Amino acid sequence: MEFFHNHRGLGTRLVRVAVALVFLWFGVNQVFDPTSWLGYVPSWTSSLPISAQGFVLLVGISQTVLGVLLLIGLFTRWMAILGVLHLIPIILSVGYNEIMIRDLGLMFATLGVLFHGPDRWCLDTKLGGIRDSWIGKIVYLFDHNVDTQY
Repeated sequence: MEFFHNHRGLGTRLVRVAVALVFLWFGVNQVFDPTSWLGYVPSWTSSLPISAQGFVLLVGISQTVLGVLLLIGLFTRWMAILGVLHLIPIILSVGYNEIMIRDLGLMFATLGVLFHGPDRWCLDTKLGGIRDSWIGKIVYLFDHNVDTQY
């Protein structure tokens, strides 16, 4: 049990990496094979000025960027906010099924990343000097007291 106590911060890091890999997997798949995802495009997107395939591609690119930035831990809380905001309409639009349950679990894990913020492995914690600049105060608005112990 001492092992788990000594490594208790590992759980939050693993959740961030796992969430990042899920977003990255979906994003890359949507970028390289957007036609396979057309069945998931909601009907309201027909009023947008882009095709359904263009919409899937745009979503795939955004999920890929989100996944990469979460994986390296850059703008961690901002990416978690965007991830949650991305998942809410999916959860609300698909109805009660396995996709909704999966995305609900992913949303709660992403909320965990949001509430925890950057961990010891995050690039955010390595960029200490930038936090004091005027741009750092905006970008790291939510990260005033980052606890890098975990």
